Formats: sequence, structure tokens, C-alpha cells
Amino acid sequence: MNRWIAVAFTLALSSPALVMAQPMATPQAPTYSKAEVKQMTRSAHTPEEYQALASYYKSQREAFRERARGEWSEAIHRSAFDFGPMQKYPRPVDSSMHRYEYFSYEAKQMEQKAAYFEKLSSSTAQ
Repeated sequence: MNRWIAVAFTLALSSPALVMAQPMATPQAPTYSKAEVKQMTRSAHTPEEYQALASYYKSQREAFRERARGEWSEAIHRSAFDFGPMQKYPRPVDSSMHRYEYFSYEAKQMEQKAAYFEKLSSSTAQ
């Protein structure tokens, strides 16, 4: 019993330090609203503006990839409990797989947009 209390106490003390260290570990990507991105897309004419759009779409791609990884691990977790003769549809594992596919698709779309704006940036720089 005392061992469990010591473990719980240690975790309680170390958890806030881990939570506080997390935001400093990852740099913040530029965040724009949909209207700002649309305006930037319409008004972009210089290589720097195209590069800014490309970096925005790269950060969006990474965000979608991270969410897809999370859904994949959730689908694996849910598939461990997917058994029994009275399964209902849609199963929890199905919803996780659909979300994984959606986030993967969006990541590919963001990658294509980033490549497009990088291409525009290099062609206008010449």
C-alpha cells in the first residue's frame, strides 16, 4: 500500500513539470484564419509570400499527420475490444479508421498545396 502511495505521489509531483515543459518543446507554427489564408492566396505575388503560404501548408500537413497518428493508435486500441457476437455497426474501431483516413487525406492535400506554393516561389524568384 505504501509503495502505491509513493508512486502516486511521485507521479503527481512530476506531472505538472511535464505539462509545463511541453509547450516549450515545440515551436508554434503560424496560425491564420480561413479568410486570412484566402486573402494571402489572392494577394501573393512575391517569392516570400508564396514561401509563407508554403510554410503554412507544411505546418497544417504536420498537424494533420499528427492527428492521423493519434487516430491510428486509437483504432489499434479499440480493435483490441472488438469482439463478441452482438457487435453493433458502426463499431468504435470503424469511426477511428474513418477519422484516420480523413486526416491522412487532408495531410496529402496540404502537402500538394505546399508543393504548389513552393513551385510558385521558385518560378517567381527567377
